[in-house]
Amino acid sequence: MITHNIHLTDEEALNELVHTLSGWTEEMRLPRLSHYGVTLSDIPRIVANSRGNSMKTNPILLTDDEIAEILVKRL
Repeated sequence: MITHNIHLTDEEALNELVHTLSGWTEEMRLPRLSHYGVTLSDIPRIVANSRGNSMKTNPILLTDDEIAEILVKRL
């Protein structure tokens, strides 16, 4: 749960964010990508097609390797 502590270090804030997102994923029972038939061989195609309009408004520019890593972790 987010603590709203403005005195967290960057590392502490990042860890808190990861913990919160993991909790939400479990609470909402979000299925893994493999549930939808996504396989490791699909990752390059998904990454190649991930540069659409929605990525233009992303506050953080992710590299193709970072996108691939996120996808692999959600298989």
